[in-house]
Amino acid sequence: MLGTLAGISIAFISMRPAFQMWETPWIGLVCFALVLIAWTANVRMPGGLPGGLVAVIIGSAIGWAASLLGWSDYMKPAAVSESLSLFGLHLPLFSTDVFTGLGQVAPLLATAIPLGIYNFTEAMNNVESASAGG
Repeated sequence: MLGTLAGISIAFISMRPAFQMWETPWIGLVCFALVLIAWTANVRMPGGLPGGLVAVIIGSAIGWAASLLGWSDYMKPAAVSESLSLFGLHLPLFSTDVFTGLGQVAPLLATAIPLGIYNFTEAMNNVESASAGG
């Protein structure tokens, strides 16, 4: 009974990365091929590393090499050094300013509200089925 919800979930979880893969196919398709080889063909990666980790390492290496050769600007050393300068222990601060972040949630409500209604309907369907089944 939850097949429709599973299909919607898989679409939301997987379609964005699938489309992002085509933005840089020379990185994305190599990584995708490594994941398919490791997970579906059951081929062991060198050193017994997981296929996903090998895909991330190879994809990062391709991206950095392309950046160093001037082929793309996806990897930026200045951005890495800037982010490392912010590394540290940052304790949470008490704030009453909760409502400023709610403005950023509004675009997500277009999908969250219909899925919430669907989840409620599906849950009631399951309760009624369980009740009918005893």
